[in-house]
Amino acid sequence: MPRRTVTQPLIDEVELQPRDAITFQDALLDGPEKPKKPWLYRLPLLFTVILILAPQPSVLRMLVYHHWRVLQETKLAVVHLLIIDGLTILTLASLTICVVRDPGPVNVNLSRRDDYGGDADVGLAEALMDDDEDFTAPGKWCRKCWAPKPERAHHCSICGRCVMKMDHHCPWLGSACIGHRTYPAFVHFLTCATLLAIYIATIAMRALVYSFRNPFIVDESTPIHELGLAAYAAIVSLVVGPFAGYHYYLITQVL
Repeated sequence: MPRRTVTQPLIDEVELQPRDAITFQDALLDGPEKPKKPWLYRLPLLFTVILILAPQPSVLRMLVYHHWRVLQETKLAVVHLLIIDGLTILTLASLTICVVRDPGPVNVNLSRRDDYGGDADVGLAEALMDDDEDFTAPGKWCRKCWAPKPERAHHCSICGRCVMKMDHHCPWLGSACIGHRTYPAFVHFLTCATLLAIYIATIAMRALVYSFRNPFIVDESTPIHELGLAAYAAIVSLVVGPFAGYHYYLITQVL
């Protein structure tokens, strides 16, 4: 039987175009866009600000009606007002820094790319590396945001980015990460909030005890404000205080 001859090739030759090389610098400049957080993530931040400012009307009433009118201690009332307002301003300032400031930008030394062959593609070993090894090995790539991930950086799935020395993601601060650049402000925020709550609770309890011992001198509504301030400040100090103490313990372990 004669052999059939093929006049045309079954598969035409196709010129394959190589993919563009992905380098460290390209990933830094053309990284994925960060997902925008819904406005619902800002509601806990609004609640935090309200909790900080909520005692102010009752504090002012207690200082005016109890310290100024009943005790006739104008200077002491002014001192209490300055201390409370000062701690409130410091608390809000630290909160603003935690919300506005970048928690920890990932700065990659581009000279390290020579270790991977200059501007060459990511090697096969790096591409097939396990996720856990990607996150722990220095100078590797983060597979979530597809960008260089240096040592001591952690990827936040909520923020959609890597944060240098990330401590935790706090929903009460506007769904912000606490990292290398915001951790001191966060500890300062916890400290000022705890001191503010303890101070308000102390003067409110003293005023409340005086009102119970002298019911005919004070009016009827001021003890209600004093009781609310004492309960509110005591709860805040018991909740925030141990958290602040825990972070101070962590700081002492690092030193």
